[in-house]
Amino acid sequence: MNRFRLPINQRLVQWLLFFAFHITVAQQNDLHPLSIKHANYFDNLRENVFLHLNKTAFYKGEQLWFTAYVFDQKEEKPSIKSSNLHVGIFDNSGKLQGRKMIYIENGVGYGNFAIDSSFAHKDYYIKAETSWMRNFKESKPFIQNFKILDQPAFSYGISNKEESSAFSIYPEGGYLVSNLRNTIAFKVSDSLGRGYQLNNIQLVNDKGEVVKNNISTSKSGLGKISFYLRDGRDYFLRLKKEKEFLITTALPVARKKGLLLSLNQVDDTMIGKLLVNKPELEQWINKPISLAIHRNGQLSIQEIVIESEETVFSLDKYEIPFGVNAITILDSLQEPILSRLFFNDLGIEDRIADDVLVDYQINDSKDSLIIELRKKEPLTAPISLSISVLPKESLAYSPKNSVTTSFLTSTYIDDSHLSSDLNFDNLSRGDLFELDILMILNKQGRFKWNSIGQGIQVPKYPFESGIEITGKILDADPAKEKQIWGSGDRTKTFFFSEIKSDKSIRANTILYEKDSLRITVLDKKGKLRKPKAEISFQKLLEMKAEEQAPFQYIYFSDENDNDWNSDFLNSEKGKGLTKEATKLDEVVLTASRIPKADIPINDADVSGKRITDEDIKRRGTLQNYLIKLGYRISINGGSVTVLSRTPTPTSMGQRVPIPVYVGGMISNGSDLLNKPLSQVQAIYYDGFGNKFISIVPRYDFYSSKTNRGFKLFSVKNGFSRPEEYYDPGYYNYQTGAFKYFGVIDWLPKVILDYEPKTIKIPILDQQKVQLKIEGMSSSGRLISVSKQLDIDNID
Repeated sequence: MNRFRLPINQRLVQWLLFFAFHITVAQQNDLHPLSIKHANYFDNLRENVFLHLNKTAFYKGEQLWFTAYVFDQKEEKPSIKSSNLHVGIFDNSGKLQGRKMIYIENGVGYGNFAIDSSFAHKDYYIKAETSWMRNFKESKPFIQNFKILDQPAFSYGISNKEESSAFSIYPEGGYLVSNLRNTIAFKVSDSLGRGYQLNNIQLVNDKGEVVKNNISTSKSGLGKISFYLRDGRDYFLRLKKEKEFLITTALPVARKKGLLLSLNQVDDTMIGKLLVNKPELEQWINKPISLAIHRNGQLSIQEIVIESEETVFSLDKYEIPFGVNAITILDSLQEPILSRLFFNDLGIEDRIADDVLVDYQINDSKDSLIIELRKKEPLTAPISLSISVLPKESLAYSPKNSVTTSFLTSTYIDDSHLSSDLNFDNLSRGDLFELDILMILNKQGRFKWNSIGQGIQVPKYPFESGIEITGKILDADPAKEKQIWGSGDRTKTFFFSEIKSDKSIRANTILYEKDSLRITVLDKKGKLRKPKAEISFQKLLEMKAEEQAPFQYIYFSDENDNDWNSDFLNSEKGKGLTKEATKLDEVVLTASRIPKADIPINDADVSGKRITDEDIKRRGTLQNYLIKLGYRISINGGSVTVLSRTPTPTSMGQRVPIPVYVGGMISNGSDLLNKPLSQVQAIYYDGFGNKFISIVPRYDFYSSKTNRGFKLFSVKNGFSRPEEYYDPGYYNYQTGAFKYFGVIDWLPKVILDYEPKTIKIPILDQQKVQLKIEGMSSSGRLISVSKQLDIDNID
């Protein structure tokens, strides 16, 4: 597909003109006043955020799991400045449903939200930002909407695309000019904001004459055409279907006079044209204008002279920064006339990590896949990956961005036109063509020329690094006692703080919700004592709803919508989670909110118990606790079996073996023998004790140590403690509910370094699964890939 190649004779002319009008970016004058202003505007670090969600459609009773990536836009590496990421969920009215503060270390953090019965609406969105991002109007928070599933919600996403379509039209450079060859970019989308492929679009004038016929779009609904615009004529894009016209949208009104900018890529060169019509030529001929190329504070300004109606210039892509750049045409007063974005793909190999190679086999028990991950090329720096494992048929994964599109393009443009499927690892000519359309659609992008010219920005919001603690040691003797020592009761981090002459203290450390802060006073000899103290914890950043909630992105399917919807609603496949499973899930989600008590469950079929300090003290091991609940443990050689508390109706009065799930994985029993009860968070089981046992492990640190010499304070506004993924307890892995909207596994942190990495995931009765992989290396290289694994064809 030679979209960018010119005819041979035209290319020859333009290459000859190259030598007359060649612009060397390296010749920029760093002392130019505009260069200084631009450098000052970008002097401060800019942070951007991406959340990799395990999916974007949820049943009540599930968890929304995510991995957060925070990127330093200036250094193009993981941000090491902010450790506090504020994440909130809002409903469609803008009400804050829930929030958490996530600890970010080396640019990566992890978290989850319980999707419980309090989610009363169908549409929600998750929002994430650092405090520092609020200093810059161009730094937008991460936004991703998601849906809560019930049967009526399955009709979402079904629409007659063509009959509900609309055109968005943007001229290259910002406006149209009469009696010149103009270029427009456009997007066709349905009522849900979804772009889609068409080939039946026409460009017509006000006389009904067809100027261009059979115009096509990409699969994202993006198109681009050039045409000669005659003075006095109005032009329209229309969508034709058989003998009727479904949509007719007028192009913007053209100017009588003006200057146009046209830009195309020819191999490693950007070929540009400045076009001026005859009525305007006299104003511009032989008068110098400036051409500015700018990105992230890097600015090159060159003078160019218009000598005719068409002035050609070229830009060597090797001398332009990689990624989204802006080209702005300035008049003699350095005022902007035209502006346009373009994407330079040269150097992409330094920003995109090579593909992840996946080898896999079934384990001996035939219930899991053993997967080996490795890089195609040797790694220059370790990469942190997050992996969502879904059924092959899944319709539940519709992110509007990937980590690559977020940090390489969305940072600079309006991402409402962006496709998360854009493959930066192997950009084709078609991908580059679509990227160029995106650049035109976004005009100047987020960084407007006039804003950049304002120079230095003074930050209002600070970097947040840990939990700030302030207070006073009321009984301190500042002459003898110079420091306090402190730590979280269940963390491995500790800190020292000077006791000032007014007995005040100030420190930053890592503290988690439901933790305790332990502080002690140190005298000159290092002796510790328990102080009398007053302590305050920093307030959380106020989270605000978006002015316009972005609910146009999510949809379940772009093909055969009615087929899967009918199947879902009217067949056995339409059964979702059972009552029993749903109750079990919601109990797990809300368990941490109920202090020091058994978990109340309003269902005779399910019971639950949170493990308390008293249980740990009295029972010691998981085996002893199960025996206390009435189960029997049978040990035969190396085999361990848990027998039911009561017989089943068909067991002839005998106790029967029952399955035990640990963290969602079936246990072979051997890990139950001596497992300390301190490593268990909660236990769930059916009411009769003859169907299942589900054990939720404790993955945080359990402490029962004494605190002599320490003053304890309950932590307020701490970080949310990461939880380990567990299967929420789907009724049946063969139902449509699971295949379309369930999750097989979620791996929030897989570190791939110089050696292959082996992981294990459950199969859950699936024939094919897909891996949705996002990641970022310590050097800033990004990866976003999807893999399909065919389990049936494993040798």
